[in-house]
Amino acid sequence: MNKLHKMHEWENFNPGYTFEHVFYTDKSQEIRKIIGAVPELKRVLVNGVKQNVTWHRRVRWDGFGRCYAINSNSRLRQYDIPLSK
Repeated sequence: MNKLHKMHEWENFNPGYTFEHVFYTDKSQEIRKIIGAVPELKRVLVNGVKQNVTWHRRVRWDGFGRCYAINSNSRLRQYDIPLSK
């Protein structure tokens, strides 16, 4: 069932993502939207050698834990946060 969750629920189910800005609703600390970053590996060329470097992709989550790209409505399902178990 789709219901908005409070901050302590988001913190309990967070798999290591960074939350930067939290938007609340008017009702008792329910979260409407979160902006943050997820770690991602990127292949770069350093001195002629390809290496994997960790960089942070900026994303946003809606109040139900679904992840989207920060600048578009592209859904990033691999970064969804399962808030209901």
